[in-house]
Amino acid sequence: MATARATHAVVANFDMDASRRDEQEEGLRNRIAPGVRSTPGVVHGYWTRSRDDTRSTVMVLFESARAAAAFAESVQANAAGQQSVGIVLRDVDVRVITAEV
Repeated sequence: MATARATHAVVANFDMDASRRDEQEEGLRNRIAPGVRSTPGVVHGYWTRSRDDTRSTVMVLFESARAAAAFAESVQANAAGQQSVGIVLRDVDVRVITAEV
């Protein structure tokens, strides 16, 4: 079976409450990553955190623009849930993948 080719990415930037890092990472491992993994059209996902634990950039790759747009909307719609664990969405954008290595 061939691996799906990513054509679009959702890039989201967040401010993080560093004092809640353990709670945030537990939620990421136990709820967020498994949920994203089962999202239609997902190819890969990456979560990053700044060295001082105050910022995060997330990039999730999709096999279609439609799947990426639907996911970006769900990230925006979950702002209240994010804030409940000390995470503030700064921006989210759907981008076209133009090259890979």
